Amino acid sequence: IALIVVIWLATGIYTIGPGEQAALQRFGKVCGQAVGPCDDESGLVTATGLHWWWPGPFGNKDVMRTDLVRRLELGFRSSDGVANTPVPVEAQMISGDLNIIDVQMVVQYDIKDLTSFLFRVDDPGEDAGSQRNIAPGRPDGRTLKDATEAALRLVVGQRSLAEVLAEERVNLELDTREKLQEILDGYDTGINIVSVELQKVEA
Repeated sequence: IALIVVIWLATGIYTIGPGEQAALQRFGKVCGQAVGPCDDESGLVTATGLHWWWPGPFGNKDVMRTDLVRRLELGFRSSDGVANTPVPVEAQMISGDLNIIDVQMVVQYDIKDLTSFLFRVDDPGEDAGSQRNIAPGRPDGRTLKDATEAALRLVVGQRSLAEVLAEERVNLELDTREKLQEILDGYDTGINIVSVELQKVEA
């Protein structure tokens, strides 16, 4: 019995690498490593190296790279060695002077709060090919895509065709990034928008 207990306890050993964090749970609640009751305001391990946490069924841990910059394509899909495939239903929108504009954009993001990223938003996920296959439960699936589309449509809808095509291109990116971050923070997604880059803007 003692040997079984030792082996069971040994399965709780895990490693945190550079750029990784671990979210710890005890009986399904997010917990800190301090001895005592669990609460939802602790539970992140950021120090690299070997660590220990209660193995299942008492405890659980999610180890993820938080500094990895991920990518979302809006209005098109890219693939290796093949020309970009447009997605008109995402790309076409109306400007402030009632012209139809085709906008393709790339959003780069990382994780700023792992606990919120893992546990705050129940997302249905998204299957958009090999470049982007997000499992259900994480907010960078449909939640991020719909929030990006909403932010871009709002910003484009406040500008004329000329402003979107040339004059206000840099401001368009900055305003979209700011609005998108505001939406994601409102949902408590734990996502940080690194950059918003327009790829193709056409009438």
